[in-house]
Amino acid sequence: MPTVLITGVTGYVGSWCTHVALEAGYDVVGTVRDLQSSKTKFLRDATEGKSGKLSSKAAKHLCLVTADLLSGQDTWDEIFASRRIDYVMHTASPYFSKEPEDENDMIRPAVEGTESVLKASIKHGVKRFVYTSTVGTMWFPLISGKIYTESDWSNFEIKSAYGKSKTLAEQLAWELVKGSSTELVTIHPMFITGPTLYTDGSLINGFESGELVVKIMTKKMPVVPNIKMGLSDVRDVACAHLLALEKPNAFDHRIICSTKTYWFVEIIDMFAKAKPELKIPVKTLPSCFVWIFSLCMPPMRNMRKIVDKDYLLDTTALRQILELTLTPEQETVSDMVEDFIKIGAVPMPEAGAKR
Repeated sequence: MPTVLITGVTGYVGSWCTHVALEAGYDVVGTVRDLQSSKTKFLRDATEGKSGKLSSKAAKHLCLVTADLLSGQDTWDEIFASRRIDYVMHTASPYFSKEPEDENDMIRPAVEGTESVLKASIKHGVKRFVYTSTVGTMWFPLISGKIYTESDWSNFEIKSAYGKSKTLAEQLAWELVKGSSTELVTIHPMFITGPTLYTDGSLINGFESGELVVKIMTKKMPVVPNIKMGLSDVRDVACAHLLALEKPNAFDHRIICSTKTYWFVEIIDMFAKAKPELKIPVKTLPSCFVWIFSLCMPPMRNMRKIVDKDYLLDTTALRQILELTLTPEQETVSDMVEDFIKIGAVPMPEAGAKR
C-alpha cells in the first residue's frame, strides 16, 4: 500500500485527511505532539479498533508518531528514514485564539515546521507534498471587483500574525521544491465548516472556525461585520488533499477550495436556518463602527481593510484539475450545527426556556 505522512492528525482538517486517505486504501503515518494527550485519544482509540467516527481501517493502517513543528530537522529526518513515505499532507499549523504579543510565536513554528518537513520529504524522495494553505495567502489587501486566482499573493507585511505565518511558510515551500523531484500542491480553503470527527466537544477549543461557530451558535456574535468570505466543507478540503496527491496535473498549482463568496450576514443566516430553535441573531454591524473600533483596538485594524469589499474566487483548478464538486453550503452548515450539538460543544436550549 502507498504510505502518506499526515502532519497534525489531531486537527480538524488533519483528522479528515486521515479519514479519507484510510478509506482510499493508503497506509497513514500521523504525527501528533503528545501521544498521551486528550486531543489524541480519539486517534488512539481508532488504532485499537474503537474507531468512533474515524475510518475503521485505522486499526490496521494508521500509525501515530510523536513530532511537532519545532521538533527540528533531525527528528523529521529520522521519521522519514525509519519507513517508506510516498506522499505527505502537511496540515499542521500553529493557531492562537487571539493575536499573540509576539507575532514570531506564530510565524516561527509555521515556517520552521514547513521547512523541516519539506526538507525531509525532498531528502527521502517523497513523490508529492500537499500543503494546507489558505485563501488568506492570496487576498490581502482586498480589492473590490477583483477575482482572486492562484497567481495572487497577499502582502504579508500588513497582515495579521496568522496571515504572515501562512504566507511566509507557503512562499518558503515553493522555494524549497525548486529543482527537486518532489512535487508541490497547495490547497487554499476559506471559512472551513462541516462536521468534526471528534467525539468530545472540548476539542472544539483548538481550531479557529470551530471557536467562531460556537460563538455564532451561542449568540455571542449578535452583530457581524460586513465582510465577504467563501465556505469550505472540511470533507471537501480533505478530498481535495487526496485528489491533489492522485491527479497527475495537480502539481505546481495553488488550488482554491471554496464556494462563491457570501456576505457574512448571509452565512450567519444559514446557521440560523439550520437550527431555528437556537434563535441565532442575524444582523450586520455598520461599517462606520468598524472604523471607529479600529482606532482604539489594534486587532480591528486589519478588519477595516476587508469590510465592504465585494470580490470573487477563481475555482477553475478545483473544477477542472481535481474535478471536485463541493458540498452545498446549507448542507455543510447544517451538518456542522448538528455535530456540535451532538458532541456537546453547544447545548440546545431547554423547551420553554427564555431565549
